[in-house]
Amino acid sequence: LKGLKRAKPDLVLMDIDMPDLSGFQLCEILKSSPETTRIPVIFISSLSDVGEKKEGFRLGAVDYLTKPFDAEEVVMRINNHLMISRLQNELADQNRDLETIVHQRTLELEHANQQLKRIDEIKSDFLKFISHELRTPLTIIKEYCGLVHDEVVGGINPEQKRCLEAALRNC
Repeated sequence: LKGLKRAKPDLVLMDIDMPDLSGFQLCEILKSSPETTRIPVIFISSLSDVGEKKEGFRLGAVDYLTKPFDAEEVVMRINNHLMISRLQNELADQNRDLETIVHQRTLELEHANQQLKRIDEIKSDFLKFISHELRTPLTIIKEYCGLVHDEVVGGINPEQKRCLEAALRNC
């Protein structure tokens, strides 16, 4: 625990039977702190009872080796857990980066959505204005076309009649 204040290790390899604190107690302390919770813990012990192993894993250990051990196997397991830990840390960093990007893009989309809503309001106001401004002149044109149609329908040729009726429909 004193060493953790100076430097954060990449991995902790420890026995269960230690003076002052047991390995289980130390593992529990490590896993309860946000600063050390992601440090892989490997127990190496002469205790080979399945219950002891289960307890080690329950407390957050990534591996449990029993004595006597093969040094080459221990080195391989340490290397594997260091690689796993490094990859997990890289993944966590990438996830944080992606969360930042998603948050930034979400804010950008919210801003763009607000702008689109404002543009839609302006468009609606413009269409209401144009509709109002065009309604009166078109009504007058339609009335005059109707009068002309009713008065001269017999005195115009079929093409003129078609044009006059199209003007009435379009008004």
